[in-house]
Amino acid sequence: MHERQDNRYAPPLSMAEEAAHTVGGQYLAVANSLPSRRAFAWFGAAWALFRQRAGWWFGLVLVWTILSYILAAAMQAFMPSVIPFFPAVRDFAAVFATAGVVYAAERVEQQARIDWRASLVVLVRCAGALVLLGLLNVVFEQLLLRVGARLEDYAMQMAFQSPSSMLLGLVSLINSWKWLFFMLAYLLPNGVAPMLVVCRRMGAVRAWAAGWRGMGRNVGGVVLAVALATLLGLAVRLVVGVAVVLAQPELTMLGTIDAVPPVWMIRVASLVNNMVGLMLMLVLYAACRDVFFKRETSVKQAT
Repeated sequence: MHERQDNRYAPPLSMAEEAAHTVGGQYLAVANSLPSRRAFAWFGAAWALFRQRAGWWFGLVLVWTILSYILAAAMQAFMPSVIPFFPAVRDFAAVFATAGVVYAAERVEQQARIDWRASLVVLVRCAGALVLLGLLNVVFEQLLLRVGARLEDYAMQMAFQSPSSMLLGLVSLINSWKWLFFMLAYLLPNGVAPMLVVCRRMGAVRAWAAGWRGMGRNVGGVVLAVALATLLGLAVRLVVGVAVVLAQPELTMLGTIDAVPPVWMIRVASLVNNMVGLMLMLVLYAACRDVFFKRETSVKQAT
């Protein structure tokens, strides 16, 4: 039987071809149902990927941070009317950033050299699907923000009208935990779908459908991963806050409560936040690989 070799620069495969196609000769795309505790393994795999090329990953985040500040400064200087749209531009670019991280993580996992020209070719070949996912990402996040604002307004109105009603308690509970739903809903357009586009050369719609199916079969693991990511973010904020207090103790005094931290401190905090974002992308890559792919050897043994 003729086996088609992997060519990530080729057009998207048909459904029949994709069913029998291997990625790098190592994995087959399936939607596995895994126990919730696998979330811990995803964080461990992400740390292993980061540790293999720690200097390279740090350089990538540093370049991304510098380019973000240059773009923001240019927009403020030459196009101030575009500044309100900067969050939308950031959300759109996050899809391409995720796709680039996926390509790099795949190369690191295979212990292969990361080729910048090949990565650009990959992004260009997948540009159509990634552009669509970027637009969907912007629209989806705006809808989530509007829903969150409506929930807060509704809770405030009910607090004045009937502060002791059970409905107010339910709305307050939903409002308190909406961050979990928002993060779960945000994972798909911002992470899983671009990964399937790059790793499986799927179209945008099929990547969305496969992503929802895989996440639906692993709700427990995804919820646990989101909780661990939240704890990681809180721990990083605590460490950064302590560092700020140690570096600028006058900022904590009542007389300087409105003082602005120095610019270098803001830059360092932004760099740390981007490093955390990279780690979460690697966690998402490990989860995507674990959920949507399984090793070819295990398939052969099963057959």
